[in-house]
Amino acid sequence: AVIGGGTFYLQKQTMEVAGTLVIKDSATFDFGYQGGGSGSGFAELRVLDVGAGLGATSVGLSRSLRALDLADRVELTAIDVDDAALEILAELCADLTTLPGVPIEATCRVTDVSRGVPLASGARFDVILLGLTLNELNLASGSATDAVRDAVARLSNLASHLSDDGVLLVIEPAREAGVETASG
Repeated sequence: AVIGGGTFYLQKQTMEVAGTLVIKDSATFDFGYQGGGSGSGFAELRVLDVGAGLGATSVGLSRSLRALDLADRVELTAIDVDDAALEILAELCADLTTLPGVPIEATCRVTDVSRGVPLASGARFDVILLGLTLNELNLASGSATDAVRDAVARLSNLASHLSDDGVLLVIEPAREAGVETASG
């Protein structure tokens, strides 16, 4: 199920790893909206922001939800290793007059996401955000295939916490083929 309007550009060339499809090259998908809140949007979206930092991804979502009239408020669980950053995120969420969006009720948890994301077995979210987070995870060392399998396993675990019509949104920088990163 979909919560946005507009056109999103994703990668198309596919590679199968550990029985899971990983997408890689360019295709266009049009998302339509199905809502249930006041007006034309959801009354409340339950959002998990993994590696939330200062909350740029969550606040951006909040602004988009207001601009598109898709939700009345966000119940946010923000997870990050940096407690000072989460304090700033909480302040931003408490006063969105500077960065207007739908109201955000934030619960912040200091957790090192490089070791995994501990969630209660029944925890469900309408949106799970990973904004520039995958590159900070300690993925399996060894071959690139091992690292991809590890990333797929972690994303699959997160996806198991989505509501029936939930969305997992991963935002990562593009990388040129052959360019080495700090981790290898």
